[in-house]
Amino acid sequence: MEERLKLAIDYTFAQKQFKSKQTGTYDDSFKIQNERKKKILSYINRNLNPYRIYQEIFKKKLVDKTMCKYSLKGLKYHNAHRYFRMEDLAPIVYLQFKIKGTKDFEQEYIVVDESQDLSHIEIATLASTAKNGNITLAGDLAQSIIPPFYIKDWDTVKNLIKDIGYKNISYHQLNRCYRTTIEITDFANKIFRDRFTKSYKLPEAVLRHGEPIKHIVLSKEVKYITGKELKDFVTIFKQEFNKGATTCALICKDKQHAKEVYDKIKPFEDILEREVTDFSENDYRSGLLVLPVSQAKGLEFDSVILLDLNEERYPDTEFNTRLLYVAITRTLHRLIIITNRNKKNSSLLDV
Repeated sequence: MEERLKLAIDYTFAQKQFKSKQTGTYDDSFKIQNERKKKILSYINRNLNPYRIYQEIFKKKLVDKTMCKYSLKGLKYHNAHRYFRMEDLAPIVYLQFKIKGTKDFEQEYIVVDESQDLSHIEIATLASTAKNGNITLAGDLAQSIIPPFYIKDWDTVKNLIKDIGYKNISYHQLNRCYRTTIEITDFANKIFRDRFTKSYKLPEAVLRHGEPIKHIVLSKEVKYITGKELKDFVTIFKQEFNKGATTCALICKDKQHAKEVYDKIKPFEDILEREVTDFSENDYRSGLLVLPVSQAKGLEFDSVILLDLNEERYPDTEFNTRLLYVAITRTLHRLIIITNRNKKNSSLLDV
């Protein structure tokens, strides 16, 4: 768009000069015309600023009023700085591509992992830079744990790619699970069978049996237990390492929950004879790792212990269903679920 406008302006002024020369009139207005041209180009540049265009969408209430109010709070000028939220970045880049084109940013091939967490505009922006539509999107909708969940099914993504202009689209649903045992996969499927969309194919475990799911009940949440009960709890991890586990994860609901559990378990490193590491470490080593579900995604462990699966922490919502799915499917061999006697079990476990 920018190039077309500037060429049109150049053409207009060139035609005017050509016409005056052709008629033989004396033209002493070259300097004035040049200044006029500069002003027009300056106007064009100001109004082709993608940030300003994006902001105008909400100022002029071209979309839902609630969205306009929310978006304008994040889109602010302060001194020489412009501010925006993370979700604003892709639309602004998309507008930039519409104005200046994608030639300088084209890629021979684009591969996107964890694409279930992208928004539709992020996918459209990436796809517009893929030469000949050479883009592969890989993801698991059940593992989308960053609200709002933009992609409800892959049909919307396929239609989006078609709307961009790419004709050749292939879709492959891979549901063979090579990571976990049959027992763990079957346990997960019982929980999620009625909670995911019908188009979602639940994983099928490859023939590898393991131990049954272990369920342990503590008197209270882990951060409150003391004395013998706490020592017995630590012994659970030691037993996992004695069985041959190299990595063992205590998976918690969120970062605060993980920090509380880490502070409780860290003093028992001598008993465990293993290092206890928290989620703030950049390099996850072998031993016992304490981390929230959000940072367990993409990782795998020999043994996983899911903590405090009570109704207070894990009510039956779409978000918690997805969190639990991610947590359960992190384990390779053994899964242990911890509930609390003084709290009602999460209804997600009612299978």
